[in-house]
Amino acid sequence: MMWKRPWSIVFLAIFTIVASVPVLFGQTDQGTITGVVQDPTGAVIGNASVALTSPDTGLTLRTKSDTAGVYVFSPIKIGNYSVTVSASGFETTTQTNLHLSIQQRLNVVITLKPGAT
Repeated sequence: MMWKRPWSIVFLAIFTIVASVPVLFGQTDQGTITGVVQDPTGAVIGNASVALTSPDTGLTLRTKSDTAGVYVFSPIKIGNYSVTVSASGFETTTQTNLHLSIQQRLNVVITLKPGAT
């Protein structure tokens, strides 16, 4: 009877360690940048071209806003970013000096002014 007890404690210890591994990897160095593209009246602009650029790495990611004007970049590494948005009939707009922290969901609303593309 005494021989089984140490093995059960060892098994329980190993199980606890293995079960906690996903929790340890859950804290990643990533976050999300999302937002809405709109005009000065607040009307959403769908199908706008959105570019996310990291001045630290030079990496640029591209997407389009959906029919509700929403764009999402996720998951992305923490760091500094700028968002550039363009749409037909509007001036291109860039939002700079954006800093994304760990596990942050950064909301960046972009307002495009009517004008040249």
